[in-house]
Order: sequence, then structure tokens, then C-alpha cells
Amino acid sequence: MDIVIDASALIAVLVDEPERAKIIEITVGKALFGPGSIPWEMGNAFSPCLSKTDWLSMKLKRDYQYSGEFH
Repeated sequence: MDIVIDASALIAVLVDEPERAKIIEITVGKALFGPGSIPWEMGNAFSPCLSKTDWLSMKLKRDYQYSGEFH
């Protein structure tokens, strides 16, 4: 059986909301389909958790790991 899922259900699983276990129970082993907007919805949901300086420090760390020096 195929299941259409939305960002709110995915977020509930990721952040351990009370509905998490039920969502997993219903969807395990099923094909999940959702709108193409899910990546943007997920980004919008989690972007307030990261400040601009957090993004900058993550980029600098990533650049350093790949090149051995900061860019």
C-alpha cells in the first residue's frame, strides 16, 4: 500500500513528537509519497533553529575538512 505523507508527519518522527511511534507503525514497509515541496517545508521548519553564524561556522568547518584550509 502506498501512503501520502506530509512534512508535519516527517517532522514529528524526527523530533520525537508523541505521534512518532504511531506514524512509524503505520508507515513501516510502505512506499511513502509526498509533494515536491517537502524539502522546502522541512527547511522552513528547522531554519529558525540555526542562526546565520551557525550556518557560517558549519560552512567554514566543511570547507576546512575538504581542503585542509579555510576559504
